[in-house]
Amino acid sequence: MLKSPDPLAILKEAVKQVPALKYAIAVLGIVSVLVIVKMFQINAGTAWFGVIGVTVLMVLLFVFAKVVASPSTTVKGPVVFLIWSFLFLAVASAFLIVASLFFGWPRPFEDLIRGITGSTADAALVEINDIPKKDFSTVIEVPAQALILHLAGMPFSQLELTFHNPYRGTLKLRHVALNFTGPNNTTFKLVPEAIILANNVWNPPLDAIELRPGDTLTWGYSFFGGYPAEFQILLQKANAELIQKPAIVSVPDPHAQNLSAETTKSFVDYMNKGFKWPAGPWRLDISANYGKEGRIDEFFSFSLTQADVDAMKAISKYYCSGIGIIWTFRFLPILDANPAKLINLTPD
Repeated sequence: MLKSPDPLAILKEAVKQVPALKYAIAVLGIVSVLVIVKMFQINAGTAWFGVIGVTVLMVLLFVFAKVVASPSTTVKGPVVFLIWSFLFLAVASAFLIVASLFFGWPRPFEDLIRGITGSTADAALVEINDIPKKDFSTVIEVPAQALILHLAGMPFSQLELTFHNPYRGTLKLRHVALNFTGPNNTTFKLVPEAIILANNVWNPPLDAIELRPGDTLTWGYSFFGGYPAEFQILLQKANAELIQKPAIVSVPDPHAQNLSAETTKSFVDYMNKGFKWPAGPWRLDISANYGKEGRIDEFFSFSLTQADVDAMKAISKYYCSGIGIIWTFRFLPILDANPAKLINLTPD
């Protein structure tokens, strides 16, 4: 007869009456483990992985105990086979874990951990190291048109790029660059000069772009090849002459003699000697590095006619006024001259 309403006492009394109910205690043990998992907020994937590992070890321990206790050769054969099998699995697993950790094979270790634990909380902290080629145009969206320009013959380019991260981890892009290949295999590389924000505000470029999962970022870029020492000397000479003139706050008369004939000729000669945009077919490779050793390359083609080139070079006729040289008017179209050309980009 039951003397207490306590649940455990009831269970014990029931086991006395029906011995098979003793397995209910094992069920209660499993339930208590689930309660502990919930209490400590352990990830379900981690808990299941732990249960499997502990179960395997318990089986091995049980088998080992039986081998030691039993002198029967009948039991020892299968047991030894089982132990060697588990030993092989343990060594193979250790080898694969080390290969995954240090070499990313057969799967990156970070992916392995996420697959075991089911954790997504830290997924955004993992840097993306593998982008399929088919996703290049999604990660870096390139417009259908871009500007190519020149400053005293030195190449520049301006275009708007949209960066997108469609992945679960963090995407870090570095060294965004434009690689041009022209007629007769003329090649040169342009790097970011500035980021062009709203209202034509120019900011220094960033060394790296970091995108969290789902982030999208659109920037206007000005790309250039740097300012050679020879050009900087010429520019200093021009500035020394212009400082003696009234401040040029509006578009100057294109035929005004704001620079000396000698300085003007030096700029014209410099432009003719170093002009980088000959007529003919061109190829553009927009590239960026990501992750440890990853690289994105998107290829486009365009062409320049001789009329385009003549219009770009015609700006040298107005160097005497400062147009095409002074920062504010360096890419200004004037009369029959335009140092900038809008090109149509055709994906290759």
